[in-house]
Order: sequence, then structure tokens, then C-alpha cells
Amino acid sequence: MTSLSEHLKKGRSTLRQPMPDEPVAVLRACASIARTWPGIEIEPTEEDPEQLVRDVERRRRTGNWSDFYWADLDRASRALIDNGLWRNRRHRRLLQFLLDQVRPGVNRPYLRTLIRKYLETFDPRSTLTRKLAPVLKAHWREAKMPVEPLVTQFRIFDPEPAPSQVIASFMIRQENPFAALRGLGVEAPHGPGLMASAHSLFLSTLAPRIATGESAATRRLLSWLNPEGEHAPLEGPGAAQALDVLLLPWERGDPDSDLRHLIEARLLAAYGDPRIESTGFWSSVCGRARRVILRWLASSTIQVFFDIVTQADRSHMWSDRKRLWMDLVDENLISEAWFALSENGSTIADRLYRENNETPLAYARNRSRLSQDRRKCLLIMNVQGHWVVEGAHDFPTWVFPPGDVSVLTPYASSYTCEQIRDIRGSEQPKRIRHDSQWRNNVITALRR
Repeated sequence: MTSLSEHLKKGRSTLRQPMPDEPVAVLRACASIARTWPGIEIEPTEEDPEQLVRDVERRRRTGNWSDFYWADLDRASRALIDNGLWRNRRHRRLLQFLLDQVRPGVNRPYLRTLIRKYLETFDPRSTLTRKLAPVLKAHWREAKMPVEPLVTQFRIFDPEPAPSQVIASFMIRQENPFAALRGLGVEAPHGPGLMASAHSLFLSTLAPRIATGESAATRRLLSWLNPEGEHAPLEGPGAAQALDVLLLPWERGDPDSDLRHLIEARLLAAYGDPRIESTGFWSSVCGRARRVILRWLASSTIQVFFDIVTQADRSHMWSDRKRLWMDLVDENLISEAWFALSENGSTIADRLYRENNETPLAYARNRSRLSQDRRKCLLIMNVQGHWVVEGAHDFPTWVFPPGDVSVLTPYASSYTCEQIRDIRGSEQPKRIRHDSQWRNNVITALRR
């Protein structure tokens, strides 16, 4: 096989003989792999992309193409584009040289790389986009990529009018936008560049409909964020922007309960519980949106806690306690909640989640030293700035002074009853027994 360097040294065209058609079985296997792992062609990580680009530029100037292959040209194009080196004036001729190699008979992997880089870096105002577009438009068929609908329907190689707007309009009409785009040949619907632009336009169209509580629009965005059957949800700035659209309309009110539970469950399944994943994706979500999901989780947590302890500790007192805390939930006065379960409580919680086929809520464990304490389940809440601890059996309700955030670490993996009893802050917490005056005493303590 003649190397690219041989063609270039002899001044020949880089035209090569077309590859024979692959066997049908191989094509099917490749298509299956591409659907499961889009963009599977491995991109090497260059330790020194500038040095690589300088070496190819030197070869271009001197005409020394000894031992230079299409794979080397492919690496050079990635290094030039991925690292923004194409913007450097001294590399303008090299960029043009790389584009000049796209002609009849061009190496297929090299052409595929340029098409992917075009989509990843798409910006109609960019010189790179405008230089790549006409070259790829003339030769895209030789890449043997299933992108014909993108070229003919979405006109991706015509930077104006914006293909991202056409793609976003298409997405709005699909119940499963991710799958629909995959079906049209988009390898990475959650990718950067063109698809990131389409994502933003998609969100701006859905936002007013989601803000009115429209179920179909909300479901469409949720399916886009975490498509069924995919290995990972959308992440990064685009996902954080989407969560703003989903959550910020509900800062002062809630959608209907079914829709609220759907949003909550799908976000937990996709991104984990923000109460224990605060340093991951959730750290990129704006504080206002996080407060909405934390408030919703507080409501769910308190409801689930009483479902658990009612079975773990069959006592008539639970109905009175539940009524107070759920009343405060309904008044949006509880902003955060978390619970620590005994061994028996954990067993009951796991069984309830299995029976109801629900996404499990994260929780802490009760690691108390004394055996009678280990049987207790603890509910930890933030009520109008007060940290409050409610407990099973004979454990009293503890109401800590307002604004004292140092007394209790929220969302820890474990707690002990001794720890709660021994907490000392700037003021002593109010310790309230569960007697006939319990409700009035709790409300009085919360008003301090």
C-alpha cells in the first residue's frame, strides 16, 4: 500500500482506489457498535499538539514527506482544530493544505474526522466553519457516514440559515428527540458545537411551555436529558441550563403532584441525589434551582420517613407528628430534610421501594452505641432556618436556634442519638417531649 508520503513526494494526487464494499455482517456489527458507543473511533491524546503541528508545517514547507501517512495527517488535523491552533496566522497555509487533501478518493477516516470536527466546532461566525463547509459539502458522501438526512434535511453544510434552528425545530416535534436524531445519523446528539447550539434553541422554545406546567413539554425535555437506553445523561453547562428550565418556574409554587414526582424521580435517576452529590454535577446547577429540588426532596423524605417508621414502630403518636410536619411542608416552610434509619428501618425502606418500584431516596444510618438508641429512626429537617431532629420511640424533638448552621452537619452518612443529645451551639436547643402539648410547644419553639 502506498503511503501518503509517497503520493506527496511524487506530486501525485492523493486519489486512492476505492475500498471494496464491506460484508453485510460487518456493516451490521459496525452500525450496532456506533449506536451503542457513538464516536467510538479513538482520538489519540497528543502530549504536545503544538510540536506536532510545527512538524507537519515544516514538512509542508520543505516537501519532506518521508514516512508520513494518512494517520499522521489525521492527527495533525485534530491537533490543529481541537487546540484552536488554526486561529494562529502562521498556520493558515497548513489549514488550507489539510483542506486541499479533501478531494475524490480522500482517505475515509480522515474525512470522517473533519466532518466530526466541523460538527463539534460549528459556529456560523467562525472562519473554520466557513472554510470547512464547502469542502465537506462537496465530498461528504465519500465518508460513508449515515448523515444524508443531516445534509439534505438540516443543511448542516450551509452555515446560513442556521442549521441549529432547523434541528431544534425538528426536536420540538419529537417525543424522543435523542432517538430521533440518532436515527438521522447524529452520532452524538448531546455533543458540542452544532448540537449544543440546537440544545439551547430547543430549551428556549420549551421553557415557556414547561413554566405553565405542560406535561408533554416537560416529558420531552426529561427524555432528552436522560434518554432511555443510553449510558449517561447530558452533563455540563447544557444540562445545568436545562435544569434551570425545569426547576426555576417552581420557586414559589409547584406543578401538579404527578408532574413534580416525575421531574424529581427522573433527575435523581440521571444525576443522583443532590444532597449527597453536591460536589459533582449538582455543583454546577444554580442555587435557586437546587433549592427547588431540595424542597421537593424534603417533602418526599418526610412522607417516606413516616411510611417507614409507622411500620418500624407501630405507635399512635406518629399520625399526630406526621400531621404537623406535612402541614409545614404544605406551607413551604421546610426547605431541607434527611433521615437516619435503624437496621429495621433500612430493611423496611428497601422493601417499600421494591414494592412501589420507585427510585430510592438516599438516607443515613443510625450508628448509636446503645442498643435502645440503635432501634430509633431520626428525621432531620430545616424548618424556617431552624435545624430540627425528630425521633422514633421516646426520642424527643430537638429544635435548634435559628440560623445556627454549625450545630448539625446535614446529609452525613450516619448519626447517633448521643451526637444529637450532646450538640452545643451558641444557645441551648429546645428539647420537646412527645406529650399532649407537643404540637404547641414545637410551633412556639419554631417562632423564636
